[in-house]
Amino acid sequence: MLYQTKLSSSDKFDLLLKSAACQVHGTITSLANQFSLSRKTVYSVRDSILNLFKELSSEKMPPKDMSCIPMCQPANEQL
Repeated sequence: MLYQTKLSSSDKFDLLLKSAACQVHGTITSLANQFSLSRKTVYSVRDSILNLFKELSSEKMPPKDMSCIPMCQPANEQL
């Protein structure tokens, strides 16, 4: 999802952290405006990073392949 944006790697990381910390009403809109993205994209980023955090902190074994979060390239575009 973020691989389709023109954001730099540092902006993508910043967005991931800020979206995970969203607690106040209006923060999603503010982030969407700040990064020139749709609110739908910011919600999707937030949900993805929160799911990753939940998975990492769960009692079960982590997934074998955690090489791709939304800011990565799609699987068919390997480096």
